[in-house]
Amino acid sequence: AATKHLHAKKKFSYQDKPVKQLHKALNDVISDAVSAGITHEVPNTLIAYLKRDVFIFSGMKTYAELKEASQLLTTPAGEVKPYHQFSEDVKKVNSTYNDNYLQAEYQFATGSA
Repeated sequence: AATKHLHAKKKFSYQDKPVKQLHKALNDVISDAVSAGITHEVPNTLIAYLKRDVFIFSGMKTYAELKEASQLLTTPAGEVKPYHQFSEDVKKVNSTYNDNYLQAEYQFATGSA
């Protein structure tokens, strides 16, 4: 939904519903990953810090991913790409953000905790 929204509007804002939905989805996935990785009792204060860190990270990740995706909207000649090409390009970006950055955030959050 966020990709189609970005392609249609040619820009994004955190006030846009698809962007908020993407942020929530990313935050939920990262929060679940951090929670699943903590297999022993953790003080509530530490859990609160982890959740805040995950929320901030997912917001920054959402912004960075959409910013990078917005730069893929046009060809080198400045023409708007057809949606199918834009979607394929964004899928490559999505893989980087969802696979690589998720592991990095998990390691950072649990390591710093």
